[in-house]
Amino acid sequence: MIVHTSLSKRDQHWTWREDRTAGHKTYRCSIRVNDKTYYLGEFPLTRKGNEEKLKAEGELLEHLLAEAKAS
Repeated sequence: MIVHTSLSKRDQHWTWREDRTAGHKTYRCSIRVNDKTYYLGEFPLTRKGNEEKLKAEGELLEHLLAEAKAS
């Protein structure tokens, strides 16, 4: 059975996905910046998954800063 739960907090949106038959929990994360939504990915609900999410956020911010400097 797959269970989905969603949470929005300001400009971030998380969707938790739990596969109860396999015992896996993951969450999908997207961030809204300047009326655009950027999908960061799906991460395991673990410390390593949180580190991966933070890395993805950092890469997105670097990309947005480079875009802003270029314009």
